[in-house]
Parts: sequence; structure tokens; C-alpha cells
Amino acid sequence: MTRALVAEHPQPGGFTGMDVERTASRVCGCALHGFFERHVRGAALLDFAPALRPLGLRPRVWMEPVRDSAGRPEPDLRVWAYVVRGETQPRFVIDDPRSAWARAGLHTGDRIVSINGAATAGRRAAITAIRSLHTGDRVHVELVRGDRPMSVDLVVGGYERTRVAFDDLPNVTAAQRAARARWLAATP
Repeated sequence: MTRALVAEHPQPGGFTGMDVERTASRVCGCALHGFFERHVRGAALLDFAPALRPLGLRPRVWMEPVRDSAGRPEPDLRVWAYVVRGETQPRFVIDDPRSAWARAGLHTGDRIVSINGAATAGRRAAITAIRSLHTGDRVHVELVRGDRPMSVDLVVGGYERTRVAFDDLPNVTAAQRAARARWLAATP
């Protein structure tokens, strides 16, 4: 799918979300508009239970704090930076709406001027400043959104990640176990 997408939409123009949807639909030979509306553009969770039931399994989902090897909370550094071709000033990529960065009001595309007073002249400077932060650090970000200078303050906290386990259904049948074995044997 990715090869088809890149072949159909070479740089520098790139591709849009609608381009991804059209290419995915064409490659799979199915209509994916509803899926994209619910799960990509929307916030509906994917329900894997119906697909797992024939295998005698059910998903169990929970959240757990992300910790380092000493058991301390890892800092919420779920933010990235990129530079638009022809520009030098990096911009934020906010890829998780649950991150401290998103909750503080930062948006993907905001141009980063400085982080804690240090100018961010380029992607490397922005990433270095972000990666140097620790849990509990206070962060002051100067940015430009559109043509409007802004500042945002946040505290880097810990964060949680989603964990998933697959448990047997209460009354797994021999047929379900056999289907599961065939499925696992076919998985590369």
C-alpha cells in the first residue's frame, strides 16, 4: 500500500488523508470510507473481539504507567519536530492528543521559536531540547501559530501506555483451539 501511495503521489507534493483512503480502498479492493470516518478521522475504538471469538480468544485492554528500569515514571516526550522544505525553523508534530504537549494547547505545525529560552534553529536543536527534559520539568515554549506569536507553559509528567492481552474465552472449544493453531502457524 505504501509503495502505491508514494508512486501515485511523489514528493514534493506529498499526499493527503483522502489520497491514503483512496489508495487503501483500491489496494484492498474494498470500500474503506466508513472505516476511515470512524477510526481515522473519528475517535471510535477498533473492536477486535468479533475477529478473535472464532479463535476462542478475547482481548483484555488496560493502561499502565510507563516506567524506566529503576521504576521511575518516564517523561512524556511524545512530541516531534520537522522542518518544512525551504524553511529553517522547526515545527511541532503532536501525534498523541493525550500527551502533555497536546493538553497544553500545542498543535502540529506550530513553529518553534525557543524551548526554555534556548533558540531552536533547526530540527536537531528542537529534538535535543525536548529529549533533555525529565519528569517534573517545567517547560516554556515560544512559538508562532500562523502569524501570531504565542507562548505555552507545561509540566512534563509521566504517561501511560495501552497494554493488551488475549485471554481464553470461558468455554473454548476444540474447533476454536484448532482454528487458533492454524492461524498461529500461518503467521510469519
